[in-house]
Amino acid sequence: MAGKAEVISETQDFLKELDESPDLRAAATLRSLSRILSELERIPETAALGDPDLLWHR
Repeated sequence: MAGKAEVISETQDFLKELDESPDLRAAATLRSLSRILSELERIPETAALGDPDLLWHR
């Protein structure tokens, strides 16, 4: 984002709107959790904690 003042400004505006709107914040949280769940469901149930990180090596 370095050197991209317009992107930083847009991001700041979005975060401020998110902070001021509980419904929007809840929806954003739910969306994030849904994405995490979707990725976790792709990991085999037999995977162990010592197995290579399957989420990031696809």
